[in-house]
Amino acid sequence: MFHISSGILASRRKFILCLILCVLMMVSLRTYYSSSFRTLPKYTNYKDTALRKQYSSFHYTAPFFQPTVNYSSTKISKSQPIGKYKKNGKETIPYEKNFDINGTDIIVFLHMQKTGGSTFGRHLVFDLQLERRCEKKLIKKNKKTKKRTCLRPSDDSEWLFSRFTTGWACGLHADWTSLTECVPQYFPLTNITRRYFYITMLREPVARYLSEWKHVARGATWDTSYLLCNGKKYDYTFCWAGENWSGVPLSEFMNCSTNMANNRQTYMLADLKKIGCDGSGMSFATAGKVMLESAKKNLQEMVFFGLTERQKATQFLFENSFNLKFNIDFFDRNDTYASSVNETEDIIHKIRQLNALDVDLYEYAVKLFNERLNQTLRFSKS
Repeated sequence: MFHISSGILASRRKFILCLILCVLMMVSLRTYYSSSFRTLPKYTNYKDTALRKQYSSFHYTAPFFQPTVNYSSTKISKSQPIGKYKKNGKETIPYEKNFDINGTDIIVFLHMQKTGGSTFGRHLVFDLQLERRCEKKLIKKNKKTKKRTCLRPSDDSEWLFSRFTTGWACGLHADWTSLTECVPQYFPLTNITRRYFYITMLREPVARYLSEWKHVARGATWDTSYLLCNGKKYDYTFCWAGENWSGVPLSEFMNCSTNMANNRQTYMLADLKKIGCDGSGMSFATAGKVMLESAKKNLQEMVFFGLTERQKATQFLFENSFNLKFNIDFFDRNDTYASSVNETEDIIHKIRQLNALDVDLYEYAVKLFNERLNQTLRFSKS
C-alpha cells in the first residue's frame, strides 16, 4: 500500500514540474514576441475595428503596413493593371474578360461620394446571378448589419471588397491611394499572386458637387475618413468647427478653401504618392496637373468603370467585363437631390471652376466610356 502511494506521489510531482516548465516557456515566448512586435499591426486581425483604432497611433513611428511575416518566402499580392487597347498589334476590347470568381481574383469597388456608389454597391451584393449568393453576415453585436459575405463557389474565400461586404476596412470612402496600400494587407498573404480588379463610378462634376453640398447640409460629415499613403495615416482638414456643417449655404460651402468636395473624383482616383501624399512643397497648379494625369492613367487601367448618368450602358459594360449577369435591368434616372437645385449660370460656372480637374477628368472618362462601349458592341455582334 505504501509502495503504491509513493508511486502516485512521484507521478504527481513529475506532472506538476512539467506544468511549471511549460508555463515558464509560454511566458518567455510571449515576452519575446511582445517586445519584438508591439509597435506593429497584427494583420491577421486587421479586420477588427478595435485593433485598427489601437494601431492608428503608430503610423508616425513605424510603417503603417509593415507586416510581421517573412517576405523572402512569400509572393506579395500586388495590384496588376488589367486591359490593353491593342494586343499583338491588333485591335481588341479594352479589357480582358478573364476575371475568375473561382480563383483568387478580387473585385475592389472604389466608392466615391455622391456618384451613385451605394446603388451600384447594392446591385453587386443583391442582384448578380451567382452560383453562390451573397449572404447576410452573422454579427452577434450588430443584428442590423448591412454587410454581406460574397464567397466563391469553389471555396469559402471572398471575391468582393466593397462597403457592403468588408465595410470601410481601409477607411471611410477610401481612395485609390489608400486602397492599393491597404487591400493587399486585408486579404491573407498566399504563395500565389493575387489580382485586384479595381472598379468605380463617376458622375458629372457639377451634379456631384451639388449633391454633396445637399448631403452635407443635411448633416453628413465623413469626418472619420483619412488617407493612407506611404505607410502613414493623414487626417483631413474640415471646413466646420462643430459636430457638422448642417444647414450650410451653398455660398459658404463653395468659399471653403479646404473643402474636400472640390475635385474629389480626381483626388480619389489619383496616386497621391506622386505628390508626396499631401502635396506639400508643390503649387496647386503643379500638384493638380500630376493628380489629373495620374487619375486618367488609373481610370484607363481599370477593367471597368461606370457613369452615374449612363446606368444601362454601365450595366452592359460590367456584364461584358466580368462575364457576370444581373437579375434586374438598370434604368437611367434624373430625380436626384442635385436635379432639384436651380442655380444661376454664374453659380454653375463658379462650381465648374472650383472643379476644373474633375471637369477635365469627366470629359476624358466619357470619351473612354464611349470607346469601350462601341468596341464591346462591335465584338459582341461579331
